[in-house]
Formats: sequence, structure tokens, C-alpha cells
Amino acid sequence: MKKYSTSKRFVIIVIALVIGSLLYTNIFYNTMRERVLSMLSEIAYQSTQVLKKEVEKGEAVLSNVADYIAQEELDTDNILAKLDTLNEDNFFKRMGIVDLEGVGKTTDGLLMDLSDRNYFLKGLEGYSSVSGTIIDKSDGQEINVFSAPIIKEGEVVALLFATYATDYYRNLLTTTIFNGQGYTYVIDNKGNRVIASNNKNSKIDFTNFYDALNEDKGNEATAKKLRTAIEHNETGNLTYTYGVGKYMDYRPLDINNWYVLTIIPDEVIATYTNSLVLLSASFALICVGAISYLVVYIFKQKEKNQREQEEMIFTDALTGGMSQARFKLEARSLIRHPGVSYAIVVMDIEKFKYINDLYGFSEGDIVLKKIYNILNAQLTKHELCARQSGDHFILLLHIEERNKFTLRLEELQKRLLHCHEFDHQEYEIKAKFGICLAIDKSDSLETMIDHADLALNLIKKEVMHSVSYYDDQLKEKLLQIKMIENKFELAINNREFILYYQPKYNLHTNRFDGGEALVRWKNSEGKFITPNQFIPIFESNGSIIKLDRYVFEEVCHSISEWLKAGLPVGAMSINVSRLDLYSPVFVDDYLHIIEKYQIPSELIQLEITETALFDNNEEMLSIINRLHDYGIAVLMDDFGTGYSSVSMIKDIPIDVLKIDKSLIDDSLTNDRGQTIVKMIIDLCHQFDIKVTTEGVETKEQFDLLRSLGCDFIQGYYCAKPMDLEAYIHILMELSNEG
Repeated sequence: MKKYSTSKRFVIIVIALVIGSLLYTNIFYNTMRERVLSMLSEIAYQSTQVLKKEVEKGEAVLSNVADYIAQEELDTDNILAKLDTLNEDNFFKRMGIVDLEGVGKTTDGLLMDLSDRNYFLKGLEGYSSVSGTIIDKSDGQEINVFSAPIIKEGEVVALLFATYATDYYRNLLTTTIFNGQGYTYVIDNKGNRVIASNNKNSKIDFTNFYDALNEDKGNEATAKKLRTAIEHNETGNLTYTYGVGKYMDYRPLDINNWYVLTIIPDEVIATYTNSLVLLSASFALICVGAISYLVVYIFKQKEKNQREQEEMIFTDALTGGMSQARFKLEARSLIRHPGVSYAIVVMDIEKFKYINDLYGFSEGDIVLKKIYNILNAQLTKHELCARQSGDHFILLLHIEERNKFTLRLEELQKRLLHCHEFDHQEYEIKAKFGICLAIDKSDSLETMIDHADLALNLIKKEVMHSVSYYDDQLKEKLLQIKMIENKFELAINNREFILYYQPKYNLHTNRFDGGEALVRWKNSEGKFITPNQFIPIFESNGSIIKLDRYVFEEVCHSISEWLKAGLPVGAMSINVSRLDLYSPVFVDDYLHIIEKYQIPSELIQLEITETALFDNNEEMLSIINRLHDYGIAVLMDDFGTGYSSVSMIKDIPIDVLKIDKSLIDDSLTNDRGQTIVKMIIDLCHQFDIKVTTEGVETKEQFDLLRSLGCDFIQGYYCAKPMDLEAYIHILMELSNEG
């Protein structure tokens, strides 16, 4: 009886262990399934953003180029010649111009009848568009076409188009998802295929996704659910069968009613769990003789599998630390904890590009690893840190008081400042932080990260600030930025942008000689909006290109009028944004304006900042040489504010160097500062470069610069910026002096 009772207990234990192992396997399977689906959602989001940004970039390029073309005479052959370089730079298959009859001429020398294309018909109505996947009339390959109307005086006169081989977008979507087993489709709102990635499991020959789904009758409900979700512009996931079971994430692309479908086979999850299922089955078979051994084995095997999976998915390849995917997974859980206050911090290394350029990418990678190790060492319990991308890092930190938190970040910044040296030369690592407080825990983590990014972006170009919070004040600032952006076109049309002129004083002739044109914005209410309010915004959204051309034309018109009145006109310097330098028609546009007003080119100086010249060295040489061919002088602005180097004076053929105010502010009391300024002036003179110093506010500074051999002075000590009438009065006084 006792033997039977013992056997019975043993059987019960075995059954309990088997049931327990099966329950454990099922729980583990479901957990892994949720992790995989979470990863699928994250990958789908990233793929959607990559494709969206690429399409928006193409649209922006076409729109900007169409605007430029509209400002010139419609000479198709000349335009195609200019478009050829732009075509190569943007990886287009070809670009072209279509006339109102539908006849297209292309950069690769083709003449095509495009009158039946939908994008042509939309263009005639004044709409830009991006086509679905269509067949190239020249070689029968699949393509996607961007188009933008060329509008002159409110009328469509032609259509600009650019063609991408569909394979370009296929390759863009072809990322290694789950060891190459996942893949991506883009469909329109009717289910028609637009793009399919080139992954090995991807079926690229279907025409309509709903029809493909319905080939298996068991998918009718799935197809209906997907169709309904797309009609309502929803994001979500579902399962279906097409040969094997599959998981799908679907989300809108917000372009042409397109949808991105990211799919993985059911076997991906099975790959993660099969070993454990087999292990559990083995455990059930041999548990009578090896229960203890199997329990230990299962525990160790589980830990090993989890470590391997987490290392593969959740480890950053460069730093060896936590990946962004793992950060997000753990951050979502920590933020929800009651009674604990957190902040999302996005960190950016200022001008990290220069480290890569000056010391090499391998050195840059070493710096990134050191930065991660420093950040990670400062974390307390339940805080997180990961590299977001490039030189961007993201942190989840405890916060109690805002002031103390700011001090913590400033202390962290000090630790980073001198964390590395190269070839026994220490260089500074300057970090900036954008912070979003996790106050409303109903906000998604992505929303908080976006808000932290917004806070960071607002101080990227500010010298005095390294920490920025996303708060009501920042929201108000963003609204102000949006208001300024929205008023730009109307302000241009209403001529609300007016010019002020600051005279330059010639230390050799002891009289005013030329000046600098400065733009001011006087809105419709008669109030001035300062340049530091609107210039950074227009540089960020690209409107600065149009504003620069407006200013340049106003200056040329004024010079023309002064010359007609017989006034003594000196060289006028006009600021040029770095965005202008990326425009393929920049030099041609400016030369056209000079010719329009028939003014001598030697009266024009184009001011280009030191950092813009540094960023685009080779391109700058080509542009400067072309400007010199037409007699236009180039002035290097803000020398001394960036990575100033005397080699730039030697390597870049500038005509005038403008020393920044920061280099002379302490020269009166600092002998080393005076020596540096003297050295710069002497070196420039050896290369026949004139020197202007800006920001001169005192007689002591004026006398010092005269003694050091400076050529021109610009600053409040000599003259403040003034309106047109006051500047003309100075020219008249110069005329009377003879």
C-alpha cells in the first residue's frame, strides 16, 4: 500500500512537472511572440520613416528646382544640361522636361510621348505628384516618377520630372529583417503593388495584394480586415496564411494613400522557441530519472538562450552597450512605474563631424565608445543609456528637481569635455541635451523622444545654451516659429523685408568706403522682427535661399540707382547662406541679377561663413574660382568662431577676411590676443587678402586695429546699421568731400 502510495505521488509529481513544463513553454512562447511583434512594429516604423523621408526629399528637390527654372527663360536644352549633375547627385535614373503637348526631353537624350501619364495630367492642373510603379517606355523596366509643374505668372508652362528605378526603393526597403526572412511591401489604398523589397521570401510578381491573399480562401476575413483598416487610415497587425503562417504590420506612409506592409513568417517565432519545446518534451520523457538535472539544465539553457537573443537584438554593435531597441523596450516599462519621475534626454555631440574629418572615422568610433562608457558609468539604479544613431545618445534618468537635474547634466558635460586625446593632443567634446519630462505617462515613448529632439534642435546652433527642456515655453517658441514660417511668402510679396546698411571705414583713406547689407523684417503691423528670430528658421526650412536672392536683388537695384545719381559707391558685401552653395543655379542666378541692373561686379562682395567654407572645401574652390572669373570678390565671414585654421587662408582663395568680434574683445588687455590678431593680418597681407574687423565698439579697439595694420573697420564706433535714406546721406557727404 505504501509502495502504491509512493508510486502514485511520483506519478502526480511527474504529471505536475510535465504540465508545468508545458505551461512554461507556452508562457515563454507567448512572451517571445510579443517581443518579436514589438520588434516587427519598430522595424516597420523605421522602414516607413526611411521611405517617407526619401520620397519627401525627392519631392522637395523637384519643387525647388521647378521654382528655380520658373525664374529663367524656358530653354529646355540649357535646363537639361544643368539638370545632368543634379540627376547624378540624387541617383535619379533620368530627369526631364515635358511640354504642354506631353512631349518629354530627358537628361539621357530621350524624346518620349508622356501625354498619357497620370503625373503629366496632374501637372497640367498645377499639381506635383509621385507616381506608383509604372513601366518605363524606354526599356520596359519598373520605375517611379516624381513630377512638379513649372509655373510662370500663374500658368503651367511645362512639367519637370525625375525618374527612380523601382529597384532603388526595393533596395532601400531590403534590410536584413530576422536573418533575411522578413520582407516589406508598399501598396496603395486599393491593394495594388507599388514596391516590393528584394528579400528572399518576398513575392514581387503579384499585382494586387488583396487578390493574392484571397488565393487562399482562409484569408477572406483577413483581406476584409486589412481593407477596412486601410480605408480608415489605421495602423496595426494581423496574421494570415500564404503557404505558411505569417505576421503582418501595416501602417500608412502618408504619401499617395500608400501603405507599408512588413511581414515575417510564423517560423521566425518557432526558431526562437523550438529548442525549448524539444527540451520540455525531453524533460517529460526522462523526468523520472533526472528531474533535478533537467530543472537545472532548463534553467541554464533558458538563461543562455535569452542572453544570445538579447545580445543579437539588444546590443549596439559599435559601443557594445544597450541598443536603441532594448532601450525603448525597458524604458516603456520603467516609465509606467508609479511614484518615480523620469526624464527622456537626447544628447548630441556638437560638430562631431569635424572629429571624423580631422582624425578619421576609426578615431571617431573610439570617441563614441568612450562617451558611452562615461554616460553608462554615471547611471544609477533603473536608469538607461543607449546610442541612438551616429553621435546621438538617448538616456532615461531620474528627476526630482529641475535645477538639480540641470546641474547633473552640466557635470556630465564637464566629464565629457576632455575625455579623449589624439596624438597627445586633447580636444574638446561638447555635448548638448534636449529633455522631455515624462509627466503624462499616457504619452508614447516615441512622442517623448520627439519632444526631446525638438528641444535639442532649438539650441544646436546656440553657443550659450547646452540644456533645453520641452515645456510650455518651448511649445510657445515652436508656435512662434510656425507663425514666422507661415508669414514668409506674404512678407516677401508685401516687401516687408527691408535693408539696412552698415558702412565700413577704410583705415588707409580715413573715410567710409562701402558697407554691408543687413536684412530687417518690418511686419504689416509696423513691428520689427529681429534677424536672430527669423534667419535661423529660414535656414532650417530652406526659405533662406529665396530671402537671400531677394536681398541680393534689392542691393543691386540700390547700387544701380546710386551710380545713376553719381554717388561714390564702394564695394557692398552681402551674406550668402550655406544652403545657397548647394544650389546648382546659385552662381548663374546671381550673375543674371548683376547683369540685369548693369552694375560693375567689383562692387559686389559675397560673405560666406568660415564654417560653410570648411564644410564644403572642394565645392567652394569651384564656386569661388567661378565668381572670380566674373570679378566678384569673396569674403570669409566670422573668422575665429569655428575651427579656424591659418591653412584655410592659404588653401581657399578669398579676397577679404572678416575677423569676428570675439577675437578682438579681449585684445586690449591680452598681449597674446593682440599677437594672434597681428599674425592673422600680416599673413593675409602676404596673400594679398584685405582684412575687415567687425564689432569694433570703442576708440581703444579702433586705435589698436589701426596700429596692427587692419584695412577696414566695421562696428558701432564708426557707424551703426542704418536705413537706406541715412546711408544715401553718407554717400552724399562723401561726394561733397570729393
